[in-house]
Amino acid sequence: MPKAVIVNYRECTGCRICELACSIRNEGVVFTQLSRIRVYPFPPGLDVPVVCVQCDKAPCIEACPLGLLSRDPESGAVVIREELCNGCGLCMNACPAARAPLQRKAERT
Repeated sequence: MPKAVIVNYRECTGCRICELACSIRNEGVVFTQLSRIRVYPFPPGLDVPVVCVQCDKAPCIEACPLGLLSRDPESGAVVIREELCNGCGLCMNACPAARAPLQRKAERT
């Protein structure tokens, strides 16, 4: 079974520290737009963190026209060869949680 980030929605206060920690851990910078976690605010006072749920039949893998998404054989996580990604967004469109591992090139600059 693939590994995934588990979110405790009842404990989320909307502080967005998870977004900061993710960007630092994965990108080495404090830049929440590069985080693989997004916290969406819904009035009145409801904050919902959304992460890739590592679907068993990950539709994002099949959606990539360049074949850049695959499953890591050791962890089972969906991974992307980011250096070759053209940012087309088809993986995001196919993702039921809209959190495929895509980071658009514009978000990186």
